[in-house]
Amino acid sequence: MNNKKLVFAAATFLLLFCTALQTLSWAQSPPFIQLSEDEDLPSNTIYDIFQDSKGYIWLGTDGGLYRYDGVKFVRFLIKTTLGRSVTNIQEDRTGRIWMRNFSNEVFYIDHDSVKKLNLLEKYVGGAGNNLQMTDDKASLFLNLTHYSLLIDIESLQDKASVKEINTYGQIQLLGSSTNYLSMNYQTLYLNQGSQKRKLLSLEGTGGLFYANAQRGSVVFFANQKYVYRYDIKTQTLVQIADLATALLGATVLNLRTDNDNNLWLCTSQGAWVLTEQGFFLLDGKPLLKGMAVSDLLDDAEGNIWLSTTKNGLFFFPDLRIKSFTEQNSSIPNNFISRLVSTPNDKLFIGIGNGQVLTLEHNEFKQIHQFDHYDIGLLKYSTEAKCVFAAAEKLIALDQQTAEQLPEYSIAGHCKDLVSLNNMHLLIGFSYMSAILPKDLNQQEALETQNNWYHKVKGVETLPKRDFANPNAGADEKIFVFRQKRTRALWVEHKEKAIWIAYADGLYFYTDKEPRAVTYNGQTISGTSFAQTNNDRLWVSSVEQGLFELKNGEIIRRITTENGLVDNYGTYITARGHELYICTNKGLQIFDTEKNKFTLFDKTKGLPTRAVNHVAPVRDGVWIATSKGLVFVPNESLFRKDQLPPVQITGLEVKGNNYSTLIKDLKLEYDSASLNISFWSAIYRTQGKHQFKYRLLGLDSTWVHVDCIDAIARIPSIPEGNYVFEVCAVIDDGLTSDTTRINISVSPPYWKTWWFMLLMALALVSVTTLVFLKILMAVRRRNDIEQELRKSQLASLQTQMNPHFIFNALNSIQEFILQNEKRLANTYLSKFANLMRLILNMSTQEYALLDEELKVLRLYLELEAIRFEDFDYELHVSDNVATDYVKIPSMLIQPYIENAMKHGLLHLTTRSKKLQVLFDVNPSQTILQVEIIDNGVGRQQSAFYKQQQPHAYKSFATSATQRRLELLNIGREQSIGVQILDLLDAENKACGTHVKLQIPI
Repeated sequence: MNNKKLVFAAATFLLLFCTALQTLSWAQSPPFIQLSEDEDLPSNTIYDIFQDSKGYIWLGTDGGLYRYDGVKFVRFLIKTTLGRSVTNIQEDRTGRIWMRNFSNEVFYIDHDSVKKLNLLEKYVGGAGNNLQMTDDKASLFLNLTHYSLLIDIESLQDKASVKEINTYGQIQLLGSSTNYLSMNYQTLYLNQGSQKRKLLSLEGTGGLFYANAQRGSVVFFANQKYVYRYDIKTQTLVQIADLATALLGATVLNLRTDNDNNLWLCTSQGAWVLTEQGFFLLDGKPLLKGMAVSDLLDDAEGNIWLSTTKNGLFFFPDLRIKSFTEQNSSIPNNFISRLVSTPNDKLFIGIGNGQVLTLEHNEFKQIHQFDHYDIGLLKYSTEAKCVFAAAEKLIALDQQTAEQLPEYSIAGHCKDLVSLNNMHLLIGFSYMSAILPKDLNQQEALETQNNWYHKVKGVETLPKRDFANPNAGADEKIFVFRQKRTRALWVEHKEKAIWIAYADGLYFYTDKEPRAVTYNGQTISGTSFAQTNNDRLWVSSVEQGLFELKNGEIIRRITTENGLVDNYGTYITARGHELYICTNKGLQIFDTEKNKFTLFDKTKGLPTRAVNHVAPVRDGVWIATSKGLVFVPNESLFRKDQLPPVQITGLEVKGNNYSTLIKDLKLEYDSASLNISFWSAIYRTQGKHQFKYRLLGLDSTWVHVDCIDAIARIPSIPEGNYVFEVCAVIDDGLTSDTTRINISVSPPYWKTWWFMLLMALALVSVTTLVFLKILMAVRRRNDIEQELRKSQLASLQTQMNPHFIFNALNSIQEFILQNEKRLANTYLSKFANLMRLILNMSTQEYALLDEELKVLRLYLELEAIRFEDFDYELHVSDNVATDYVKIPSMLIQPYIENAMKHGLLHLTTRSKKLQVLFDVNPSQTILQVEIIDNGVGRQQSAFYKQQQPHAYKSFATSATQRRLELLNIGREQSIGVQILDLLDAENKACGTHVKLQIPI
């Protein structure tokens, strides 16, 4: 009995051992992205990986120090060094990056420049363990073999910055340089100030330390046999894991904790993950099995990075996701074409070599092999309670045992299938769609069945032998809708309607005439149907987006303009009120109740962007891709990601750089053109994300730029206050928080207060000058008026020519001597009237023409009495309004007197004649005055004047001319004078013609 038990126990152990070995050999792995020298990684040998406070990732490699921003690697060249390999990367509180090489040379990065710490010359070249930063980040602790160095990195002035501490072995700081754990061969000590206390004697030799930086109260350490956990606060030490059997001989190279406080064992054969209590995660299997993992980083996005010493850098977006490939599982082909799950979540898989598989306990089992590799259908039928699979023929598989059912076997390339009931199938082929019995060897007349679909119109009958059964009888038929390539089918049992998506359009069948369903007159090229539990029916399409259907009509269309990432949906299916859309840009989930989209793509863990098929289950979804099978749990599928904030990395104003820490930027008007560069620590997009920015106050439109050229170029900004906003955005519409800079642009100098004050003073000065100029003009005008008065007086004096007065008095005397008292009295009376009129008019600037004519008539009457042979004519045209027209007073009389004195006085050969004519021009704006005499002319008059021994010096002509000049000042139309000499037939002077043009 005991022997039987022993044999049974041995057999059981052997079975479990073999199963464990098989599971280890074929273990699924979370999807990852590998960065190696083929992807521009500078070196495949990486010792240390570190993320600084800005989000940059630093790599310590055998080729030196590199910084990675998600797009490119930047090398920081260390010129004078005993070795290029870099490790123990740290950051101090000022943002400087520190590191050491294996010769204990210490370097730091300050403003992107590499500097060497020259205070450690005598320690260089010796054996060392690590470089650590104290909790206050003000000091470095360089652990050497026989002692350690405490380096004050804030002063760095002289040798006093380095202090030797008497230690031995490997050291792990517990916050400060006086509180640390030390490992000396097999003994672990706690050092607190000057006190040293033994904690534990370890089996084996050596050990590694790692302090949990998140909480600062727990330290993990391990040797090659055990993992220990030391709580600093309670000073308790606990063994949490036995590595002898778990790691299968792998050597521990490093210890790290992630953001969930899990412990990572970086070993020579991969990376294992443990909880704080020592339970192994990921089914106790390592990531990157067989690779020497040197370090781990859990970045600010929640991504896991693993560095290796030979294979480069690995990036894991989500460890909860499972990926099955030829490399990490028993699946025979990475190309997954079709998926379907049964109500009990049993998964059926169609792969690229024509096989149909099931997955049980992480093992793939082949259940069928098609002759042709193109699996066109893999679908579960609720009515038939089986899984249908099709390539060159259609078969049915039992949902429990996965065995093939004999009654369902139909030849032809089936594209889609719907069970109408347990007797009939609606099948879409590559050449037609038809209703068939589940067994073609049996005849089930469609019209004899008590089913609603036998009344559907648009169906024709064909002989069954013409389809797939040459032995069928002549009366056996099948029922065909259209002999066209069919892509997808859907049956609405409640509405008693059938939808069929053909290659040439979407059709709707009921008991009425069938019809093609279009959208805005366009044919719909449908690819698949799905119905959510809120009775919403959807159809995906080729390059036309997603359509919602109801009562045989399209009631809504969704495209890339209102939520979709791709208008081409290869396949859709539903889970609850969620619609799963397979696209070439990832798996998109549409919440039909909230109208909310979620995208699961390569940035979240898919190995490729293109999704072939999807099968939702209770706790997640299975996704078929060309690079393997992926399972995504619900918490990963709908995880709420938070993009890191955007950082301003450069502010350049007209070639001058400003501090990137400025939040309020003040610019001068003439320098308000700037370039703003920015960056965000987004790594899971692998450089495929974008940024968008805008300058509120100038333009509210967002401008999108790629992360490779992440710079905003703003050529000019008007005066005013603005807010520059920038944020990161990825394909699924996820946007980071907005980073802002307040920008104020000062007004130009001509809008400043001092310039306005200056302009006001200038305006006052100009106004004063103008006023003074006007005042001077007024004074000048007064002077002109005075001159005019003087001219008038001169004219009056001229008119009151003493010669005329003398002659007039002589004439009066002669009349008295001749006893012509009456004539003398008349002459004297006229002379007196003339003098009175002249005196009255001399005080007026302007006089009515009627008054001017009175003066002229009296003057001519007196001259006619004095000259017996004198004949004159004073003529005024009828169109001249003498009682309305005003002219400068006494303007015409001097010209008449001049004609009498110089033209007619010396005339002896003929009778003296004088004409004075008044008229106006057609526009009634010019008074035209003509004075015509038949005297001796101007030339002869001048001759007579020269012969007189005491010539009378007359200034009548010059005074009149001066008066005209004064009168014409400021006039738009001047008073014009034209004097013409009259000639007879023999070209001799026979008089003078004066023309006056007086504006009225």
